[in-house]
Amino acid sequence: MKIGDFQSLLQFFAAIYLVVEWVSPDRILAHYKKVHLDELKYRILRVKRYSEDLEGIWADYTIEDSTLIGSYDLNSSYVFFRKICLIYFIACFVGLVIAAFFGDFQVNVYVLLSVLIVLCIPFLYVLKKLIMPVKTSFESNKRLIEEFLLPLEIATEDFRKQNSYPNRMDAVKKRRGGDMNALNEHRAKLKQYNESYDAHMKNSL
Repeated sequence: MKIGDFQSLLQFFAAIYLVVEWVSPDRILAHYKKVHLDELKYRILRVKRYSEDLEGIWADYTIEDSTLIGSYDLNSSYVFFRKICLIYFIACFVGLVIAAFFGDFQVNVYVLLSVLIVLCIPFLYVLKKLIMPVKTSFESNKRLIEEFLLPLEIATEDFRKQNSYPNRMDAVKKRRGGDMNALNEHRAKLKQYNESYDAHMKNSL
């Protein structure tokens, strides 16, 4: 295989390693924070008023710059990644120069495949040192949050099994059937249901 056949691939890698902004700790954190919130937002909102811990966690998460995970090691890894990209860009540029002058030189295909694997090392570094630590940290946070969520969710399910929610449509049908006090009775039942639910949730903690 000729070195010249490898020229387009070298241009591709050179362009990637020249513009390292395609990897950003802020973007990675923002992505996993969004995924994390999408998974837990509704569950937290349902029961957070019964737990000060959940209230605090939710308050922290709703702060735009807050991620609830440490980013010092992430930033250090990103600085090192930028240095790697500079080195790899220089290597790709030198490879392009060599390919331009010695394009017809024959090289063993296994050698070129080995070079290709080496050129992919920064991608593996991003996965191991930038993406996976963030993903793991958010998964750890999720397990911690679920320790507060699950008892409250179980208490909610227990209450709903034992108490039926007042149906407004039943009250409307009764009202149309001539029961003038049906809607007032419905509102009274709904108030009693909510008060009983609040008491049950507070006592379950």
